[in-house]
Amino acid sequence: MFQRITLTAIATFSMACITLRAQSLVVETFNGGLASEDLGAVQNFTFPGHNLAIGTDDGITSYSLLSVKKIYFSPATATVGPAASDAEMALFPNPGTGAIRITNAPDKPTTLTAFSIQGAKALQVQVSASDSEIDVSRLPAGLYIIRIGGQALKFIKL
Repeated sequence: MFQRITLTAIATFSMACITLRAQSLVVETFNGGLASEDLGAVQNFTFPGHNLAIGTDDGITSYSLLSVKKIYFSPATATVGPAASDAEMALFPNPGTGAIRITNAPDKPTTLTAFSIQGAKALQVQVSASDSEIDVSRLPAGLYIIRIGGQALKFIKL
């Protein structure tokens, strides 16, 4: 599954549960340049002035919006670390209003972080396979990217 965000159409999403099997956030410039940021290291992305600022564990990288052709999530090409399970994580109900559940959550406690489409961190909680229900009732309505266990999932809060 490949989900793309472009500057001409901020986002195109279906109402179904989509699992973003992405490993990096890629910025393509009009001069053909490609820059990618490891999705696990991305803390936020914002649009101050006429720029795109991507905050990572290592600092902030900025791009002039006039030079950015598109921004998208790249699919996984390789993994490092323990072998991935055959069962994909998913969340439901999606869209949702009160509480959501993560299916196939990691067995040991893992940090779940929800980012608004503007790139702001909206929620951060610990989840595990035995405790995978998350209260999202206080989040404003909108589109969120949920990062958990090296994966990113899309969630729509009604």
